[in-house]
Amino acid sequence: MQQTGEMNASKFVEVVNNNATFNNFNADSDYAEITVLYWVLEYVRPALGIPGNILSATVWLRLHKKNSSVVYLAALAITDLAFLLCDFSFH
Repeated sequence: MQQTGEMNASKFVEVVNNNATFNNFNADSDYAEITVLYWVLEYVRPALGIPGNILSATVWLRLHKKNSSVVYLAALAITDLAFLLCDFSFH
């Protein structure tokens, strides 16, 4: 039994067409769910990120032992905080 590229490709198309993900897709309800998830995350991200980054930067900057990792993590927290504040202020 010899299989050719055409047979393999047709088998792949058959599997894709029988996939439940493609057959059960409802554009209106799925789009509504994605929109709700987007708006929830749009407010949860700054609500958790702003206090978390302030706390993280405070902890890293108060350490007496300053090495490159501590400076990097403090800078990362401050940069992320600035991004969240700018992103949140433009919405």
